[in-house]
Amino acid sequence: VAAVLRSLWAAGLTAHPKKCRIGWQETTYLGYTIGNGRVKPLVGKVQALTTCPPPATKRQVRQFLGLAGYYRWFIPHFASVAAPLTGLLTKDSPRRVVWTQNCEDAFQELKASLCRGPVLY
Repeated sequence: VAAVLRSLWAAGLTAHPKKCRIGWQETTYLGYTIGNGRVKPLVGKVQALTTCPPPATKRQVRQFLGLAGYYRWFIPHFASVAAPLTGLLTKDSPRRVVWTQNCEDAFQELKASLCRGPVLY
């Protein structure tokens, strides 16, 4: 701890005691839990994604893909799995989406991939 504080002082930086977490094994940062050489998505964000109902409009599809895309590193082959959903966002497609079985499969696969306890090392 002393070495860290000396390094901060040498660089002309200060550390506010209420904003520092010294000695913690894990911390949350930008929607991720980081610690012990691992990075995991926040449980609350994953839960929000998995309880999301199927989107009915282009805007809802865009919102779902935005949240799922934030955790794309945890979903193998994200772009190919999400392709049926991104196809709903084309300029000439109607505002209310036509939900096909391919869309449902992609939607469920994206949600299931995050439920499998994804961890990056």
